[in-house]
Amino acid sequence: MASKRSPQIKESLTYLGILFLICYGLNTTLIHGLYHSHEGAFSVWNDIKKGVDSDIIVNGDSRALVDFDPRVIEKETGHLTYVFGMHAMRPDLQLARLKIYFKHLKYGHKPRLIIQVVGIETLSPGQEGEARYYLPYLNENELYQTLLTYSKRFWLWRNVPLYGLAENGSLLTQLAIEGLLGKENISPDHYIKGFRPNNNQWTDDFEKLRITHPQGMRFDVLETMKQQLENIITLAQQNKVPIILVYPPEYVEAQHFFLHRPDIMTYYNNLSHKKGVPFMDYSNLPMTQTKDDFYNSQHLNAEGAKIFSRILSKDIAKFYLGNT
Repeated sequence: MASKRSPQIKESLTYLGILFLICYGLNTTLIHGLYHSHEGAFSVWNDIKKGVDSDIIVNGDSRALVDFDPRVIEKETGHLTYVFGMHAMRPDLQLARLKIYFKHLKYGHKPRLIIQVVGIETLSPGQEGEARYYLPYLNENELYQTLLTYSKRFWLWRNVPLYGLAENGSLLTQLAIEGLLGKENISPDHYIKGFRPNNNQWTDDFEKLRITHPQGMRFDVLETMKQQLENIITLAQQNKVPIILVYPPEYVEAQHFFLHRPDIMTYYNNLSHKKGVPFMDYSNLPMTQTKDDFYNSQHLNAEGAKIFSRILSKDIAKFYLGNT
């Protein structure tokens, strides 16, 4: 009986092996297609893997993504600028991405300045955010190991062919195919050197938050995120690249709403002295007194980003880039 079953088992294993190889090959091909995608954050990751040649790097979360207009900064300073910003990206993932950036950086093309963006949520518990944008880059161990601390499903994405593509839906597969064929339809909110301008006017997000938290709101602050932020500064210093901490404009009423804000600002000031890096606080600019330049309490709209980037550019050109 065993001898009769043995050929059947071998045949089944052969079929499974062939199926695995087909799935593996298809997965590899589709991931390769995403390496050619210009949609959303894929464009930034792909530029990083190719080696971003830029004088100024803006590193951070969604506030980096929408508040810093590289076109304005380049015009005002005369220095190439690129933004590494991503929704809900905390210092642990920001550190991983910065490590990958330095790894792929072409010899002799270090930036002249890193602007590390900090804010009210920087030190709070992390989120996966737009996790689909990590899928093609799980072969980068710095990113992969960090993501595993969020969810073990990233192990499946990396090791089980087609699993990650299937879990993220048909749109991702469509983007991969378009990338392979070079026939991609770029979305209206596509990124400009890592910057995603937001043309929305003021939303009711902050008002809703005040209704649900009438006494104000406090985020948890994690010692692990403090350490990772310090590690970002250390990484820049080890690579002999000047780094500054920048707190972008914040709507004035939000400054009183977040109860832990005084402690956060004290920490950033203390970190500045501890690590010997400047801390530039722009939360009291005149533009913070009205809603005109914001689409919510923490994020500037496209016009606000232009105004702030112009102000920032004059400061960094004068004090940190040696411009007259």
